[in-house]
Amino acid sequence: MRTITTVISASVLIAQLSLSAANGPLPQALASVVTLLERARDACGGSARLRAVTSLRLSGKSENRNLFYGQTPTAKEEFIHYATEQSLLLPDHYLLIERRTDGAVERFSGFAGSTPIYRTVINGQVGTWSGPEAMAGEQAQFARLMILLLLRTDSALALTPKAESSSKIRFTGADGFDATVDIAADTGRPISLAHTVRIHGSDEVRTYVTRVDERRTVDGVSLPVRMTTTALGKIFSKVTYDTIEINPRLTPADFTKVAK
Repeated sequence: MRTITTVISASVLIAQLSLSAANGPLPQALASVVTLLERARDACGGSARLRAVTSLRLSGKSENRNLFYGQTPTAKEEFIHYATEQSLLLPDHYLLIERRTDGAVERFSGFAGSTPIYRTVINGQVGTWSGPEAMAGEQAQFARLMILLLLRTDSALALTPKAESSSKIRFTGADGFDATVDIAADTGRPISLAHTVRIHGSDEVRTYVTRVDERRTVDGVSLPVRMTTTALGKIFSKVTYDTIEINPRLTPADFTKVAK
């Protein structure tokens, strides 16, 4: 049974945990990931508070790397500035709205249940994208947010956690999902999340690292409010949340109306 308990899904992990007192100590690999997750959850406000979160709304600003910077005469700024809002309704609704501060671009991405959301408005012209790749990408982004914000694995994408070391937990799932969260030794809280993605239209597999730069306690939950994402030795994005609402009144209709 060793190969079954070395890597174990979140649902089985919970069941094993509840039976441990009656059946003796947990296998070492399982005990390690349970201990790491519980310590991190305790440091972020406790499992009960984190489980009680059913929705989130995060509003603020972001700076995204201009991929054409230095390559065309019109790409004069290294970073493009956006007003951003992210809405999460667990377990299967997610929406990111980005509005460029100069008003030239408005972008909607995410999913509503089984329906992907991807719509851009550039100088009044509307573009859309749908299909399995769009859905997989948005589900993966939602799952990464759930890990980094709430240390939860009960999103629309089923994940399997494994303790890589005394301070790292790796999460794997469908469609090549692979992310590793680094836990601070002093605070017990997540300090970064590294994930790999296959670049669309090529064979390149790229690693992105999102670092938590600042936290704030909201309704007893410690949440990241400033994060930086790097890859290839460069900063790709910076996000700052000015407002975080825990359990705002969100319904599926708030997401489906954007998907249409």
